Amino acid sequence: HTEDYDKKDSIAAARVIIDEMMKEMSPRVRDVLKYHLGFTDGVGHSYKECGDRFGISQARCRQLVLKGLAHLQDGRHVDKMRELAEDVLNLHACPSCTAMAAEFQTCEECGKTLCSRCSLMHREKHRIANAAL
Repeated sequence: HTEDYDKKDSIAAARVIIDEMMKEMSPRVRDVLKYHLGFTDGVGHSYKECGDRFGISQARCRQLVLKGLAHLQDGRHVDKMRELAEDVLNLHACPSCTAMAAEFQTCEECGKTLCSRCSLMHREKHRIANAAL
């Protein structure tokens, strides 16, 4: 049950950071985004459902959601989320593709450490290079 506790802690930490980032949004964008993503009731809602709830069109709901997501992807916030991922969720960036991953594999031939996707491609490069010899 320790894993469940750790997961709850991680989710709580992520929520704190996301809530902090959302404070900079207009109340309208924040409310629509939270409802669409399911932060209000634990269930994600379609653009139509959001539009009905807030009295706006689906298209306007989509625009507000995209505006909110763009705000969350701002470089200042990405750094905060990366820090959270590394410290709390034990995720680290792959040196090759920069994707966040929890598990890495080390190449037996050259010692390079990569995420599983990059590791597969890397091993294939070694196989091709060795076949050419």
